[in-house]
Amino acid sequence: MLDNSPTANPTPIRSIHTMTTPPHQHSKPLRLLLLHGYTQSGPLFRIKTRALEKTLHKHLRTAFPAQFSGLDFVYPTGPIRIRAADFPAHLNTAGTDERGKDEGAGMKKDGGKEDGDGREEPEAYGWWIRRGSSEPFTYEGIYEGLDGVALELRKAAREGMLFDGIVGFSQGGSLAAMVASLLEPGRRGSFDRLRRKGGMEWPLSFDETAELSIEDEVAGLGQNQSHSNDGKQEERGRGGKYGNGCMHPPFKFCISYSGFGATTNPLYTPFYEPPIKTPILHFLGSVDTIVEEERSMRLVRSCADGGRGGMGKDGKRRERVIRHPGGHIVSTASNYVGFVAEFVGECLGFEDGLKGEGGGQEERVEEMDVPF
Repeated sequence: MLDNSPTANPTPIRSIHTMTTPPHQHSKPLRLLLLHGYTQSGPLFRIKTRALEKTLHKHLRTAFPAQFSGLDFVYPTGPIRIRAADFPAHLNTAGTDERGKDEGAGMKKDGGKEDGDGREEPEAYGWWIRRGSSEPFTYEGIYEGLDGVALELRKAAREGMLFDGIVGFSQGGSLAAMVASLLEPGRRGSFDRLRRKGGMEWPLSFDETAELSIEDEVAGLGQNQSHSNDGKQEERGRGGKYGNGCMHPPFKFCISYSGFGATTNPLYTPFYEPPIKTPILHFLGSVDTIVEEERSMRLVRSCADGGRGGMGKDGKRRERVIRHPGGHIVSTASNYVGFVAEFVGECLGFEDGLKGEGGGQEERVEEMDVPF
């Protein structure tokens, strides 16, 4: 009989990272953590976003030559193995939708295992598994998913290679906003207060003071979340080395592609109350049939800026909700990557300005959007 419980990745959390150019002497490349979508993996997401990486590098190098020193992208793989029974209805185990287009997985079966019924399990991963037939849903394995990201953050802090920002697609976009929220000063106190109203407990793997080995982190702290309410949560949520009680400083920005706000289940309210202060750039596909716009706008409404940025040099307020004509994809078209470069420059305080924003440039084949 098939066991539908989330399955931890049998090997340590895998991640790959790439650097587009060697950093200049005495300078640091822009370091980003990229989170894949449901039924994907870090290596697959890397393949799918190579055009984004190349085009963003070109935009930032052109717009901010004095400050930009290259890109360093890190792609972890979610710790939860997704079994065939947990694939969404629009996908088959080969990662294609009913029309045969690659919409979210694209996972090869090589190395997959057979379930109890003799079916071959896909090589697919996620950050949690949604349970329930209607709202409010629950996210089974969410602590394990958060622990997987915490492992990368703790490793980065230990090696002195902190992340500047986080990027996510679909489920990874939702998780990216959650992680950005967790790293904000005072968020630990919010989890403590809202726990009394049905909110989930604070993920221990994000504590700066947690004495953990790599093996403990990989094994998943989410399986043992019991801890005492000692009245120090608010203090830990603002103190420590980075002023947030966590093992990594707050992100300077977050980018969400087809991301969404969590289910209406009060368990996840602490991520969004108070509203997320970290600047988030939201990309929504006008013909996205996988994530409804209302789910994405739920995340927008959970941000303190309400999807509106600061004033640009032209005197107009910068929009942080960008709609593209595609579907459930990471748009790599040059003009949309130009919005990313402008947003990153604004969040990092780069002084140069974008030259043309890439909107009028001819799009090359390798920069065109590919289905996810």
